[in-house]
Amino acid sequence: MIEIILLSILQGITEFLPISSSSHLILVSKYLNFSNQSLNIDMSLHAGSLIAVITYFKKDIIYFLKDQSLLYKIIISSFPVMIVGYYLVKLGVIDQLRSFKVIGWTTIIFGIFLY
Repeated sequence: MIEIILLSILQGITEFLPISSSSHLILVSKYLNFSNQSLNIDMSLHAGSLIAVITYFKKDIIYFLKDQSLLYKIIISSFPVMIVGYYLVKLGVIDQLRSFKVIGWTTIIFGIFLY
C-alpha cells in the first residue's frame, strides 16, 4: 500500500512537468525494489491523473463538447495513438520500452530537444 501511495504522489508531481512521469514511475519502482512494477499499476496511476484533469478542466471540457468540430478533431487525432499503443502491447514491444536503457536514452535526447 505504501508503494502505491508513493507512486501516486510521484505521478501527481511529475504529470504536469515537462518530464516523463511514466519513466519516473518505472525508475523509482525498480530502484526501490517495489513488488508491484507492472504496466497495470502505471495505467491506474495515469487514470487517476486523468480523473483529476477532467475534474479541474470541467468547464473547458463542456466547451469542447459544445464545439463539435473541435471535439471531432480531438477524437480523430486520438485514433493513431490508440492503434499504435494497441500494437505495442500486442507485439510485446511495450515491455522493451520500459527498460532502463531506453528510458535513459530518451531522457537525454528529449532533454537536449527541450534545451
